[in-house]
Amino acid sequence: MDRWFNLEKSKWSDLAVQAILVFFIVYKMSPLFFSFRNILSHPQSLFFFAGTLKGALIAGIVTIFYLWLWIKRNGVPLQPFLDAFALIALLVCAGYNLIFRDLGEATTMPWGLGIQGGRYVYHPLHYYRFLLLTALFLFWWVKRKKWKEGETFRFLFVAGGVGLLFISFLDYKPPYIDGLTFEQWVFTSFAIIGWVQGLTKNDSVKRKEK
Repeated sequence: MDRWFNLEKSKWSDLAVQAILVFFIVYKMSPLFFSFRNILSHPQSLFFFAGTLKGALIAGIVTIFYLWLWIKRNGVPLQPFLDAFALIALLVCAGYNLIFRDLGEATTMPWGLGIQGGRYVYHPLHYYRFLLLTALFLFWWVKRKKWKEGETFRFLFVAGGVGLLFISFLDYKPPYIDGLTFEQWVFTSFAIIGWVQGLTKNDSVKRKEK
């Protein structure tokens, strides 16, 4: 994996910047998909609307499609691409949670954050996510030279999905389907995708060895 990043350093940096820009532009514009009439009546409100998790999913899908076109055009192997994609996703999510505040359930913990004029303080979910993602990045940085292609993707998606899932239980959003919220299903899907990718990669390696 290090070999690919070293040889394609300029392409890697360009790809990261492009993917981050695509994600944030689509994410910022995502209210158009859910509140088109309101924005059509008051276009200036688009500057004040905050994106939602559904908007983030749309932005993620558009970004994945953009990256897929990029690897097709540049002939990048799939596993190194998946590793790069996982790192880009981690950096984007960490940056987002560092900038935008997201409060969860009420808490008595000393690090709880409150709303001006409010009586209660709440779990700072954005800080929890940022700390989790930072810890995952640091762990990856220490182990990166020992990991083979595809292992970065598997680790970040499985560990990140499970960690974000646990943090989401401190949120106050109501259940969406079968007792889980929409974002909890998303984080569960991340972990499953990483696990399945690991299984398919191991199967392909075994077939090559035979």
